[in-house]
Order: sequence, then C-alpha cells, then structure tokens
Amino acid sequence: MAAATILPSASFARSPSGTFSEREATWNDGAPDGFKLNMTIVVSEDSLTYRGVNVTDPAKPIVTEWSGKFDGVSRPLVGRHFDHLAVSKLHEDEFMVQKLEGDLATIVEFWRYVEETDEWIRHGVVPKLENGKPRIYVEYFRRTK
Repeated sequence: MAAATILPSASFARSPSGTFSEREATWNDGAPDGFKLNMTIVVSEDSLTYRGVNVTDPAKPIVTEWSGKFDGVSRPLVGRHFDHLAVSKLHEDEFMVQKLEGDLATIVEFWRYVEETDEWIRHGVVPKLENGKPRIYVEYFRRTK
C-alpha cells in the first residue's frame, strides 16, 4: 500500500476537531430505523483520532475508537470489523481511512471537513457484508460541541 503525500495543515477559522452528531445518513441497503451516531474527532498535525458512539439502541451503545497517522501505512489495531488501519491526508480538509483485515480492505472511507457548514461528511464502502453484498454510504455530521 503506497503512502499518500502529506500536505500542509489547513488554516481553519473553526477547528475541525470536536464533537459531532449524525444529521443524515444514506445507505444503499437502508440505514436502520432510528440510526443515531455521535462522534468525537481530533485532527492534529500528523494524525486523525475518532471515537464513535452508535446510540441507535441507547441501552446498548456501540463504541468504536481508533487513531492513525497521516502516512497511509497500515498498522495493527484492535477493532470489531478490522485489525489494521491506514489513514492518509489527501488534502487539507480531506482524509482517506482504510480499515483492513490483514491486507484486505473491509471498509474504505473518505472523510471531509466542510468549514462553511461546520460539518464532517463521510463517504464509505464496505465491499462485502456477511450476506455477500456491498454497503455504500454517505453520512453528514454536524457539530454539537
């Protein structure tokens, strides 16, 4: 896997780091009824850190956490659906996150921070679900803190 070129940090009037709540989700196979995901993102000079809490069922929240350097290098990570993570900074406000099982990408996401609306947009592809079909999604997250 080739490493992406690291570009200079953006000069945002608002920090892209913060706590965000999903305002809209579009999945090709349909998002679950009442789907609700909150996330905290921290963008530093050389890494992206994520903490997501799926509260669709408030009695059983699902927490996912990861952090990756902007070098595109696959590193071991303990996760629910992946065991390696690679993060690349594509542009000052855009990132590619690859979640892998060994060398096989199980989830590929493109993240973009839009300063004008103070939100994150995540485009993702899960090439093959347990049912053998792919999932393609776009999610919008607005700042809450």
